[in-house]
Amino acid sequence: MLAILIQLPPAFDWVPDHRLYLSHLLDALVGLPVAVEFRHRSWADERVFKGFKDRRVTLVTVDVPDLGYLFPSLDVVTNPDLIYIRFHGRNTRGWRSGNMQKQFDYDYSPAELEHWSSSTIPKMAATARTGAIFFNNHVRVQAPRNAQILVAQLENRGFSMKPSGQ
Repeated sequence: MLAILIQLPPAFDWVPDHRLYLSHLLDALVGLPVAVEFRHRSWADERVFKGFKDRRVTLVTVDVPDLGYLFPSLDVVTNPDLIYIRFHGRNTRGWRSGNMQKQFDYDYSPAELEHWSSSTIPKMAATARTGAIFFNNHVRVQAPRNAQILVAQLENRGFSMKPSGQ
């Protein structure tokens, strides 16, 4: 198993009750590989990153629209065993609509992925043993196409790309 993914909704902000809930959840999963994906910006805090490092919990890196309430795209590695990146698309209007079909309806351009393949991913990969990249922009089958583009870009930079379990 690569990791248990804990996805938290945008309403799950950094307040005492939510921090306690997450702490209890992580305590219950001690010994298992865990990755946490925040949607609320308030979790982008050094204290959260330090706590994850202490617990060896992976902070999920996301690519989403730059909206004031969403967790930002960061290149913070909190677990030397795993980096975990999720591409949700940058459909600002879709995210504001609240309609999941519209949220994830996005086709990345090669130029948008170039930043990730030339900078963010190599930087993060240099500090972790393995990594996982997921495309969640799947509404009109954009995810496989975008994944192929990113893989080609990374392979052109000398990255070894192999499916999980190989």
